Amino acid sequence: MEEIWAILTSWPFLMMGGIVFLIVAFFNGLGGWKGIGPYLWGTGNKVIRKFLKVMEQIKIPMMFLIGFGLGWIPQIPRPEQLAEQSQLSIAMLYGIAGLFSMVIVKAFKKFAEARGIDIDLDLDPKEQKKQGKLKKD
Repeated sequence: MEEIWAILTSWPFLMMGGIVFLIVAFFNGLGGWKGIGPYLWGTGNKVIRKFLKVMEQIKIPMMFLIGFGLGWIPQIPRPEQLAEQSQLSIAMLYGIAGLFSMVIVKAFKKFAEARGIDIDLDLDPKEQKKQGKLKKD
């Protein structure tokens, strides 16, 4: 059980979860940014709209498939416990990392908040700069 926990907390597994999260966030949005999905929807193209509808319906399985697909890249780092395993095993592991990508990001967020780091800044970048200048004065 300890070895499984070591694999699930290894930096390659956590990194892959973060990468899959960012790929999905590119289409669905992150924070205040709506993502590219609404902009593609706004084109009015029927084919793009059908594609976006299907992708929204299969979003969760797609996270597994994105991780699984990235796991086939030979240059992707592996957890040291699985250094001698087949590429299929690594792809399956990273598919699981894709499924847990939202959990991984939430865990990092909670970890940072416990340390006093505020990740959710409700201010837009201009307001943040203004407050940064005020703090320096």
